[in-house]
Amino acid sequence: MVYLLLALGLAALLVGGTLLVRGASGIAAAFNVPNMIIGLTVVAFGTSMPELVINVTGAIRGETDIAFGNAVGSNLANFGLVLGIAAIMSPIYLQGQVVRREVPFLLLVTAILMVMAWDMPLNGTTPLIDRSDAIILFLMFTVFIYFVVRDVVKESGDPVFAEAEHFPAPARTGLVVNSAASVAGMALLMVGGTLTIENGSAIARLLEMPEVVVGIFIVAVGTSLPELVTSAIAAYKKETDLALGNIVGSNIFNSLVVLPAAAIIVPIPIPKGGDLDLAVGFAFVLVVIPLFLFSGARLGRRAGDTMSKVLIAVALCFTLLTGLPAVAADADEQAQAAIDTRQGLLKVVVSYFGPIVGMARGQIPYDADVVKNNAEKVAMLLPMIPDVFRKDTRESGLETEALNEIWDNMGDFQTKTDTATERALALVVKAATTTTANKTDLPAPDQGVTRDNPEITKQSQPALKSLVWDLPTRLFHWLLVFCLAGSWITAEAGFDWTETHFLFGYTSLGLIAFRVIWGFIGPTHARFSSFIKGPRDVISSAQALLNRTPSTYVGHNPIGGWSTVLFLGVVATQATTGLFISDDIFYAGPYNGIVSNSTAGELAGIHHINFNVLQALVLIHLSAIIWYQWGKRTQLIKPMITGHKALPNEHMQQAIPHSYLIRAVIVGSLVAAAVVALVQFAPPPAPMSFF
Repeated sequence: MVYLLLALGLAALLVGGTLLVRGASGIAAAFNVPNMIIGLTVVAFGTSMPELVINVTGAIRGETDIAFGNAVGSNLANFGLVLGIAAIMSPIYLQGQVVRREVPFLLLVTAILMVMAWDMPLNGTTPLIDRSDAIILFLMFTVFIYFVVRDVVKESGDPVFAEAEHFPAPARTGLVVNSAASVAGMALLMVGGTLTIENGSAIARLLEMPEVVVGIFIVAVGTSLPELVTSAIAAYKKETDLALGNIVGSNIFNSLVVLPAAAIIVPIPIPKGGDLDLAVGFAFVLVVIPLFLFSGARLGRRAGDTMSKVLIAVALCFTLLTGLPAVAADADEQAQAAIDTRQGLLKVVVSYFGPIVGMARGQIPYDADVVKNNAEKVAMLLPMIPDVFRKDTRESGLETEALNEIWDNMGDFQTKTDTATERALALVVKAATTTTANKTDLPAPDQGVTRDNPEITKQSQPALKSLVWDLPTRLFHWLLVFCLAGSWITAEAGFDWTETHFLFGYTSLGLIAFRVIWGFIGPTHARFSSFIKGPRDVISSAQALLNRTPSTYVGHNPIGGWSTVLFLGVVATQATTGLFISDDIFYAGPYNGIVSNSTAGELAGIHHINFNVLQALVLIHLSAIIWYQWGKRTQLIKPMITGHKALPNEHMQQAIPHSYLIRAVIVGSLVAAAVVALVQFAPPPAPMSFF
C-alpha cells in the first residue's frame, strides 16, 4: 500500500508542477509582472509548501532533526540537483536582478543562519534555532517581500521590467483560470509532497533505515521534488528565468519561513554537523553563481550537463560524508543517554548505601531500622539496572564502592540478630547478583521508592547545581536595584541631582519594558506563564510560607510571582508619571508640555504617593528574603547572582539550557533605542512662568 501511495504522491507532484507553472505564467502576463518575480514569489513559495507542511508536522511531533534536515537539506538539493537538471533541460541565463538582489540576500540569510547555529561558541550554550531567532527570520522575510513588491510596482530600467511593460492585458476570465490553475497546482504539490514524504519514510522504516538517514535521503530530496518538477518544466518551456527564480526563491522561503515555522512551535536544536550543512549551503551559492558569471551569464546544455554532474556528485558525497557520521553520532547519543540514566540510578542507590556503609565501617552507630528501610529501597531499584551490580561484572569507574563495602563487610552484619535486617540485606544481595530479581521476594511497592513520598524523594535525589535564572533576568534585577536606590538618593539630594534623577527614571522605564517583553520570550522561569498562578496555588504558597520547610519551587513561587507583577506595575507607574511632572523651577519631564498644569500636579501627587508604595514593597521584599534565608533555610540571593540552584534529580528537567543572550541583546538594543527616541523626540517643553 505504501508503494502505491508513494507513486500517487509523485504523480500529484508532476501534475501540480505543470499547473503551477502554467498558472504563474498567466498571472505574470495579466499583471505585467516579470516571470522572474513570479518565480521568486508565487511559484517558489508554492513549491516550498511540502517543506512547510513537513516542518510544522515534525515540530508538533517533536522530530526536530527531521525539520532541520528538511529545510537545510532541501536548499542543498535545490542547488545540487534541481539547478543542474534544469540546466540540462535548457540553457540558464543569469538575470542582472538576481545578481544584484536575490543572491546576495540569500547569502546574507545563510550567513545569519550560520551565526544562529553558533550559539555554542558565542554563548557557551546548546546551539539551537529558538523562537527569537524565528521572529528575526520572519522579519527578514517581510523585508524581502517588501523589496520584491516595491521593485515590481516602481519603474525600473532593468530590461526584464522594460519588456514586461509591453505585455497586453488579458481578459478577466483568463486571470481567473490561471489563478485557479495556480491554486490547484499548489494544492496538488502539497498533497503530493505529503504523500511522498510520509510513505517514503514508511518504506525507509520498513527497511530499518535510521531516522537520520530518512531525513537526509527521503525527506530533504522528496520535498525538493516540486522544485525539481517545476524548474525542469519551466526550463523545458524556455522559461529559464522562472526556473532560476524558483530555485532562489525556494531557498529564501525555506530559510525564512519553513525553518522558523517549526522553531516557533518548538525550538530546534542544531544537530551534530548542522553548522557544516549551513556552511556548505553558503558555499554552493558563493561558488555556483560565479561559475555562471565566468561562463558569460549563460549555462548551456553541455556546460550544464558537466556542471550538473559535478553538483550532483558534490551533493551526494556531502550527504554521505555528513549522513554516515550523523548515524554514528545518533547512536553515540543514545548510548550516552543510557549511561546517564544508569549513572543517575547509581547515584540514587549509592545515596541509600551510604548509611549502611558507615555502619559497616563503624563510623556511625548501627541502626536496624535504617538498614532495613534503605536495603528495601535498594532492592526495589536494583532490578532497574540489569547486570550493572552483578558481582562478576562490576565495572571500574562506576559508583559501586558502596556495594563492594556491603559484600566485604557482610560478616559484620551477620552477627546482628535483627531478622528484618538480615532479610533486607539478603534481598539486596540477591537483586545485585542476579540479572533480574524475583519480584515476589521484593518488598511491597508502598515500602519502596514512590514519587508521592517526599521523604524518600528527598533522600533519593541528590541535589545538583543547575542553571535556573538566566543572565538577562539577573542583570535586570540588579540594575533595577541600582536604579531604584539611585532614584531614592537623588530625590532626597535636592535640585542639583534632579537631572540624574531623571536619568535613573528613564533607565528604570527601559528595564521594565525589557522585563515585560522578556516575560513572554525569555527562558522558562523568566516567563509570566511559569509563575502567574491561580488562587488555589497562591493560598497553598501562602500556607507554605508560614512554616520553616525549605522552599521546593525552582523559580518564583505563586506569591513571589504576583509580587513580581505588582512590583513591575508600581515601578512602571513611577517611571511613567515622571515623564509628565515638573519641579516648577528648572527641570520638567519630556512630556510635561502636553498636559495641563492641573494634570501635571495630579500626576506629581501620584508620583510621590506611588514612591511610598514602592518603598513599602521593597521593605516587604527584603523581609521575605531574610525569612527565607534564616527561617526557611532557602537561598534566594546567591542564585540571583550566580543563576544556579541545587536541584534534586526530579527537578533537573526544569533547569534552563542557556541564557538566550543573542535574543536578550536584540531586545535590549531595541528597548534602549525606543527609550532614547521617547526622550529625544518628545515635544518641546512649555515655557515656564515664575510669576
